Amino acid sequence: MTTKKIKRREELATMLKRDFSTIYRWLRAYKQGGITSLLTVKKAPGKTPHILPEVREKLIKKLQEPEGETSYGKLQIWLEKECGIKVSYKVVHDLVHYKLKSYLFRPKTPKQ
Repeated sequence: MTTKKIKRREELATMLKRDFSTIYRWLRAYKQGGITSLLTVKKAPGKTPHILPEVREKLIKKLQEPEGETSYGKLQIWLEKECGIKVSYKVVHDLVHYKLKSYLFRPKTPKQ
């Protein structure tokens, strides 16, 4: 079995079916920090949350109150007044409904 020697980065990119810029990044990482740097898996920083953990805890306590809140709009206003953060209706809805899996209090209407 013969081994083909790669002489140019473009050849390596073609052989590995990777973009040239990827090969460049790999080689740069290896030159800067050796094999350890090349093999380190980096975690993307991600998006900064709109509602910080301490405010989220206040919101959870608010949602647990017996009388409860009746609308996401009211929660949006509460967050601005009580916690000093201005977030969109969608941010409040998505956090409460999807992430916290909480449902707002709906007063029962009497049957007629």
